[in-house]
Amino acid sequence: MKIFLFIVCLLSSSLLLAKEGETHLGIDMGYGFLDIGADQTAQNIANLSGSTVTYTADEATWVGRGYIDYSIDDNFFGEIGYFISGELNAKYTLSGTTVTEAYSANGLDFAAGFKDSASGLFF
Repeated sequence: MKIFLFIVCLLSSSLLLAKEGETHLGIDMGYGFLDIGADQTAQNIANLSGSTVTYTADEATWVGRGYIDYSIDDNFFGEIGYFISGELNAKYTLSGTTVTEAYSANGLDFAAGFKDSASGLFF
């Protein structure tokens, strides 16, 4: 399974301006590209059944994330976020019967970061 995410930061510029003790909210939105391996699954079904299998599969969906960050000092910060994605579907057809599988993601993430305003480095 290969994943490529393209995220557009809408409100995260506050992080670059954050001072010690400040808290900020942000939202990231984007489009995620994912190879769910539908071609391999279709081939496996065809091999097991001895019949031709056709398939269609989504290749991308929307991705969103909301977060809150807290500046520990002018260079270090902590962040917690919640991410969610749309659904990616794959449909397989064998002898007139169609089956659909769907993938989506959501969850919490945590991060610690470093920013150096003098050099412009950000980790």
